[in-house]
Amino acid sequence: MANVIRDGSLGTLVLLLPVCAGAAETSALAASSAGVSPGYFIKLLAALVFVVAIFFAFAWVMKKINRLPGGVQSLKVVSGLSLGSREKLLVVQVGDEQLLIGVAPGSVTCLHQLQKPLPEQADNTNGSFARVLERAAKNKSGESS
Repeated sequence: MANVIRDGSLGTLVLLLPVCAGAAETSALAASSAGVSPGYFIKLLAALVFVVAIFFAFAWVMKKINRLPGGVQSLKVVSGLSLGSREKLLVVQVGDEQLLIGVAPGSVTCLHQLQKPLPEQADNTNGSFARVLERAAKNKSGESS
């Protein structure tokens, strides 16, 4: 016991005892008053619903703005070719002109302005997802009949 007093460990323990007791009382008081009332929960839920509704309203407005006449609808990708995992060549229709554009990470470069426009590709090519989905739906309806 004499060794403990000479070290000063017992003195430190005695000094920290009131601090620990105060912390225990504070945590007990906080635990008893930290209960969430039903009114608070309803307010929190209403605020969350309000924020989500504003988000969807903003998305709807942005979608409608892009459909205004004179927007970016005059741009159309006529054809594209993948050159690698992140590089592409695109032929883009801008009004009456067609441009050959190179697209890579961090850059878009106009490579050439075509003198003779390329014919536009049909939307329903044999390899397109829409075409495959249409064939699958026809096959499924044919099997069930």
